[in-house]
Amino acid sequence: MPLITSEGILAEMAQDGSTVTLEHQPIPELDWPAMTMAFGIDESVKTTELSAGQNVVFKFRETPQGYQVIELQTAPRAQPTTGE
Repeated sequence: MPLITSEGILAEMAQDGSTVTLEHQPIPELDWPAMTMAFGIDESVKTTELSAGQNVVFKFRETPQGYQVIELQTAPRAQPTTGE
């Protein structure tokens, strides 16, 4: 399965760093609505700089063990438009 990119909010991270719960936007490639779900995390992903409540961009793929995040990084918060 190819990598899929999405954005969301980091809701929770397991203390051992093995899983992350993300409130992600709709993922049209899988016909998924926006939802909150847990993903496994690849051991190469650095999570020490991340904390709950941060906006994130992530890439994941399906593995025999389930969906696994391959890349995870903070994303800037969307700026509200002022209409100017």
